[in-house]
Formats: sequence, C-alpha cells, structure tokens
Amino acid sequence: MNKKLITSINEIQNALNEANVRNFNLPQIVVVGEQSTGKSSVLESIVGIDFLPKGTGIVTRRPLVLQLIRIKVPKTEEQTILENQYKPYATFQHTGEKKFYDFNNVSHEIANETKRSVEGKNVSSKEIILRIFSTEVTNLTLVDLPGLTQNPIKDQPKNISEQIEKLVLNYITKSKSLILTIIPGNQDIANSRSILLAKRVDPKGKRTLGVLTKIDIMDKETDIIDVLNGKQLPLKYGYVPVINRSQHEINNNISPKQARVNEKKFFQNHFKYSTISDRCGVEFLTKKLSKLFKKHIKKQLPKVRTEVYNQIIKLNQQLQQLGSNIENKKPFVLTQLINHFTQSYIQEVDGKQLNQLTNNNSNNNNNNNGLNQSINNNINQINNNQILPTKMHINHVFHKIFAEFINNINPRKNLLRNQVRILLTNTKGTKSTLFLPENSFELLVKKKIELLRKPALECSQRVLTVLIKAITRSIKIKELERFPILKKKLIKKSTQFLKQLLQNTKEFVNDLIDIELAFIDTSHPDFIPPTELIKNNISVRNSQNDTVTNQNYPNNIYKKKKLKPNKNKLGFKRNSNKNNKDKEKEKELLKIDNNNNFPMMKMPNEMKDPIINENSEKEVELIMNLMENYFSIVKKKVQDTIPKSVMHFLITDSKSSLLKYLSEHLYNNEKIDYLLAEDEDVAKRRKICIKELEGFEKSSQILSQLDLKLN
Repeated sequence: MNKKLITSINEIQNALNEANVRNFNLPQIVVVGEQSTGKSSVLESIVGIDFLPKGTGIVTRRPLVLQLIRIKVPKTEEQTILENQYKPYATFQHTGEKKFYDFNNVSHEIANETKRSVEGKNVSSKEIILRIFSTEVTNLTLVDLPGLTQNPIKDQPKNISEQIEKLVLNYITKSKSLILTIIPGNQDIANSRSILLAKRVDPKGKRTLGVLTKIDIMDKETDIIDVLNGKQLPLKYGYVPVINRSQHEINNNISPKQARVNEKKFFQNHFKYSTISDRCGVEFLTKKLSKLFKKHIKKQLPKVRTEVYNQIIKLNQQLQQLGSNIENKKPFVLTQLINHFTQSYIQEVDGKQLNQLTNNNSNNNNNNNGLNQSINNNINQINNNQILPTKMHINHVFHKIFAEFINNINPRKNLLRNQVRILLTNTKGTKSTLFLPENSFELLVKKKIELLRKPALECSQRVLTVLIKAITRSIKIKELERFPILKKKLIKKSTQFLKQLLQNTKEFVNDLIDIELAFIDTSHPDFIPPTELIKNNISVRNSQNDTVTNQNYPNNIYKKKKLKPNKNKLGFKRNSNKNNKDKEKEKELLKIDNNNNFPMMKMPNEMKDPIINENSEKEVELIMNLMENYFSIVKKKVQDTIPKSVMHFLITDSKSSLLKYLSEHLYNNEKIDYLLAEDEDVAKRRKICIKELEGFEKSSQILSQLDLKLN
C-alpha cells in the first residue's frame, strides 16, 4: 500500500507534466547541493546504475525528475530467467514508450534533451522526467537540480549563480517539498550554500535531511560525530554520512553496487563510526528517504486532493469565459452573438442595470433608508467614475441641455431697435397703415424661429453620441472577446445604422422648423393680438393717470386731467405740430422753381435713419412684444416636439431595427469563418486550459482510485 502512495504521486506528476502544468505543489524530494559535492554520485548510488551525464562545469541545467519504480519478480522464477526478462531499463516522458536498456544512451538523451531546450550555458525550469525500472531500486521520487555555483566560468552567463539560486528556491520554497541537501563533510558545514538556502526557507529544519559526503577524505583528527548527534546545525531528520566512488574507482569501472559494499566496510571498520554504522551509507539513506517520503505523502494527501479539485473548478470557469469549440456550429453562434449584442444594447439604452439595482433593493420594504442609501451610493459611484448610464444621459440631453438652451434664447438679443424701424418703414412703403404691417411681423418672427433650428439639430446629434457610447459598452460582453473581427464589424455597422437614423431624424427636425416657418398662425389661442396689446397699453396708461390724479387730489375729490389735443384715442401722438428745428430742415429741402409755382423737394445723397418720434417708438415696442409672444409659443412647441421626434426616429427605431440591420449586413455564409476568426491569444489560452484541465481531471481520477485502495 505504501508503494501505491508513491506510484500515485508519480502518476499525478506525469499527468501534470504531460499537460505542461508548472509549479503545482506536489510532495517530492528535492536534491540540493553545490558543484563538486558528490550530488550526482549520491543519486547514482541510490539507483545503483551510472546514468547521469559526466563532465566539468554545470552538467545538470534542467530539473531532472527521477522516478524509481521497483519491478516485482515472482519467487518461482529461476535466476537465469530473472537475468534475461527483468533487466533494468529507463523511459523518458518526452520519448513516449521507448525503453532504454543501455544506460549510456540514457546519459546521452539527458544531455541532448537539455541542449534542445536550453540555449548556451543557461539553465531552464522545464523538467525532464526519467523513470527507471529495476528489481533492485526502492520506490522513490527525487528531483535533481543544477549545482549551486559562486562564480561563472568560461562561457557561462554572468548571472548564472542568480539563475540557479532562483530555480532552487522555486522548488524548496514549496511547503510539500522535502529537502535533501548534499554537504561535503570535509568542509565547514555552517558555510555550506545548500544548507544556508535550506535554512532560509525551512528555518527550523522540519523538512530537511542532510547528506554528508567525502567522509573518507577528511583529516584523521576530524570527524562529524557532533553533527550526526544533532549538536551542530540540528535538522529534524538529521544527517546521513555516505562514501561516494572516487574518480579512480570510476575510471576502474567500479560499479555503484560494488561501491556500496566498500562503503559498508568503511563505516563498520572505522574506529569512530563503527558504533553507528547501521545509520550510515547509501543503503540506509535510501530506506530512510522511502520511509520519510511515504509518511510525508500521507500527511499532504488531503491538501493535494483539495488543490486538484480547486484547479478543476478554476479551469472550468476559465473555459466557460473563453468559450467552447464552435467549429461545427458557427452559423448558430453568429446568430446568437448578434442577438446577444442587440439585447445588451437595448438593456443599456433602457437603463436595465440601474432598474435592477432599484428593484432588488425595493424588495426589502422594511429598509427604505437602505434603498435610498444604495441608490445614492450608486449615483455617487457614477459621478466619481464620470460614467453616466445611457438612459440618464439621454434625459440629461433632453431636459437639461436642450431645454435650458431653448429657454435661454432671448429673441430681443442682438435685435436693434433701429433695424426694426427700418423694417417697418420698408414694409409700409408708400402706404400709411392703421396698425402694424403684417409682413414686418412675419419677417421678424421667422428670423427668430430660425434660431431654434440649430439647437434642435444639435440635440439629435448629442443623442447619437450617447447611443454610440452605448454601443461601445454593449460590445464588452464576454462572448465577443474571442472574436475581434466580429466585434469591430458590430461596432462599425451599428454606428453606420445609427448615423442613417440620425439623418432621418435631422430631416424630420428640419421639417418641423420649416413647418413653423411656413405658416405664422396669429390665430393661435395663446397669441395676444395687437388690438389686445394696444388695449392693455391704454388701460395701463389710464390707470397711471388715475393714480397721479388720486395722489394730487386725495379724498376722492379730484378732477381728471384732460388729454392733450395732439393725442388720439389709441395714444399715438399726431404729427401735425412740428418744432422749429424740423421746419428749418424742411425749408432747406424746398426750393421754388422759377418756371413753375410747384415747390420741389431736393432728394438727399444718402438715406438717413428713420425719423424717431414717439409714435415710431411705440410701433417698434409693439411689434417686438408681438414677436416675443409668438416666439414663446413656437419655442414651447419645439421644446416638446424635438425630444419626442428624436426618441421616435433615433432611439426607438434603433432598438427595434438594429437586429434586423445587423443580420442583413453580417449574416453571410461566405464570411462566417472570417467574422468568427478567434483572437490568437484566446485560442492559445483555451488550448492550454483544456490540456491543463485534462491533466487535473486525470489526477483527480488517480486520487479517487487511491482513496478506494486506502479504504
């Protein structure tokens, strides 16, 4: 059963590596050591086979995950059959099911695979997974990392020391990793870089096991008894001394198996280590590692199960956001996306988001204060972010910008009284009118009505700007993120459609203004006719006269002042009496023709301003009052009609006809593949996500099978 624990972890690790999952925290034994400390020799002694590349400098430049799998041999088999059928062999994950029986080829494959993915003398975090099957190995999983170095040599990168340290820390920092630190026994243990790094991430030494090498070449008067007894740099799992093969033994083809025999004799015959020889050597180290690893896996298994489950949930959520494969259902997907976008636009224009906020809060009838606070918070948030919901923005254009602009139009502004006098004089011509000439009134009113055209058109233009912003907000639905071409086309075609509707809206707005210009309706019930204004004027004047009389003659004993003979009933002063200055001017213009008795007037060289008198002033004031009165009527009509027109021709039509327009212009079988071409990054992320999900789902199945066996 303990074997099944290690096997299951190995299977999970293989599944995740096949899925290119990096940095998932699994229980593992990480081997850390400086260069030339005997790290590779310790690993080969544990396996009992020479399989690692040899050379100077940094030979290991990628993490090597070494999975040792013991082959069970039936007891009835004869030794000859055993030797023929159960030879040790190795496999690599990157070579599939290919078996390597010659371990020299294993060494070459490790070197070649390293070169294929690592440039120059750099290091890489991409793992090489090597499985060794043998009847003599103990089930175990070890991760061999590049040896720590102080200074670069030859053609190594200048930052090689930092690269390796970063890689090592990435492995040993994980809480589920056991640290196997290799330390030369003939050096100061306290200054070993590997033990210092281990102490950095595991200060109390709770998951660190030390291996002391080069015991056989220590000075005769020195030993490591204090370290082995935990009196110096204590670790929870202690230290194990080992004897590696010397270069001389390697040159003489001394096998790791024979080296174990020699190592055992050394400790048994040593005058200081003989008493603890049962706790020394590679054989003891291998058994201890296997026991610790199994115990560690049992302890970490619940966490592994939870993390695998969480990753499956997370990846499923990511896949849902990225979308599924649509290769066989593109027409349906295109229709669905266009419809979804259109609905999103309609909701944006109708302000459904804000309505949902209000409706959700209004369900709580006992918390009106909370409702108001929630709405206020929402409005504050909108103001702070300077983002106004579409419906509120349109209302703001209608009732704030347009309405206030229209109300602030002063028809008297930039209208000179002298211009009105000239207009009256020109429209009168040679005729003397009893009342004001109607032509002059219409000309003046039409000129002012024309002032309403520009703000009315500007109102529709501003609403178009708001609707285009609604388009850009609606396009941000998750389903469209994976189709950038379709997204651009939807924005382009929707904007074109809105501009077409704007053209229709502007034509109608112009027609409304032209209609008002075409017929000046002086019979409108709200229009005050001239006679009424004159009558009101006379009443006001009489009231003022009566007031003056009452003030001069209190107690209701008074006499009315008589009207001066030069004023008529309407209050207009007659022009019969002329002052002396006017008479003098007239005399200058009149000359007697010697041949005729008829006096002739000399024509002036240029036209002078109209003569200003009391009557002309009253005429000017009267026509300006009439114009202002009629303009206010038209202004109210425009203020009411323009928003309704924009609402009908631009907003309502866009909501009801956008789907039809987009379908007609985008739904084309020949262009579906083009429109639904995915963003490369999205497609790449989905591919990675699917692969990782397969790895974690396979890991979940392995854990489920393990649970059944454990129970």
